[in-house]
Amino acid sequence: MKKLNKLLLTNWHYFTHEVLNFGLVNFLTGKNASGKTTVIDALQLLLLGDTTGHFFNKSASEKSTRSLRGYLRCEFGDTEDGGALYLRNGRFTSYVVGEFYDDTLDNTFTLGIVFDSYEDDSYDGKFFYYNGALPENRFIEGKIPMDMKVLNLFLLNNYSDVTFFPTNTSYREFLRMRLGNLPSTFFHLFKKSIPFTPITNIETFITEYICDVENNINVVTMQENFRNYKKLEIETEELVKRVNSLEDIIEKYNTWKERQKSVEIKRYILERSNLYRTAAQEDKIKLKIADVKTEIEETQAILDKCNVGLKNARNSREKLIEEKFASDVYKRRAAFEEKLEALELKIRELNVQITSVKNNLISYADNWNYGIDTLINDLGKDFADSDLAKQARSVQSTLRSH
Repeated sequence: MKKLNKLLLTNWHYFTHEVLNFGLVNFLTGKNASGKTTVIDALQLLLLGDTTGHFFNKSASEKSTRSLRGYLRCEFGDTEDGGALYLRNGRFTSYVVGEFYDDTLDNTFTLGIVFDSYEDDSYDGKFFYYNGALPENRFIEGKIPMDMKVLNLFLLNNYSDVTFFPTNTSYREFLRMRLGNLPSTFFHLFKKSIPFTPITNIETFITEYICDVENNINVVTMQENFRNYKKLEIETEELVKRVNSLEDIIEKYNTWKERQKSVEIKRYILERSNLYRTAAQEDKIKLKIADVKTEIEETQAILDKCNVGLKNARNSREKLIEEKFASDVYKRRAAFEEKLEALELKIRELNVQITSVKNNLISYADNWNYGIDTLINDLGKDFADSDLAKQARSVQSTLRSH
């Protein structure tokens, strides 16, 4: 469905600049000469694509008529010599523009006509179309409506699919297609729908204003058509229910699919985080092993140094004993024995430290072996055959040998 949302009237009879909003159903109410027919004639101009003005003001009075020039220059009376009195003179620009919404394509488009009126009482007008809504400036720059040339540049710079129609016929053909491939009788029926006189003959009203045919009406056939229509209406309701049911199934399936995708993503993140955590643990164990190796090397160096000191002390003791027996000096004996005892005490303390370090090394090696075995089991056969796993087993074998 194509719905008229807004109607812009600029310099159109008494409307200097006005935007009218429309709903699905609209009522034009007001006193006589309040502008109802002026709005209707603007809509006719827009939807009939006819600038001759033969259809103007038919609903207000069968005798009174208005012209396009009268709407543009705002005719409000006659002079004594039969001329017309206008409120607008000189050069100016007028607009009649409609903003439509297409719910099938879910977009807004605009149809309109622009008139440039000149000082010599002439005017020039062109219908136009573009894909988009009415602009915020309502085609006004510096409080003056854009003329036709400025409008052309403005639309081309700001909108897509802009068309200025060279003739009224080309506009009407485009209008029929854009409003839903309307039949060629649309314009004829639309002209009939505006004027109104009391209905005295129902059959004439149907043939002239609804069916647009001159043949006699077969009421029986019409009743059968109504029954068929009702049947189709029931079938349509049933189809709508089935379509809604299918759409509900599709929606639930899409919801399930999204949740399944979310579960897969979370599972991947969890497995990835486990891999990172295992790698971090492996690096931590490697650092601990390196620290233990360093500590062992340092302790071994101290032990070697102590052994050397012990050996030297023993050598000194033996030398002193020899000197004792040789010189028979006993006073130095107590001093060397005390020194020897101190060295032996230090050696015992170092042996305790070495035992503690070895116990720590054994504990770290057990943790390393357990971590390596757990890592290989978690990551599977592909990891067990990798270079990193082989290096881990090599370190594991070294630790077990110590």
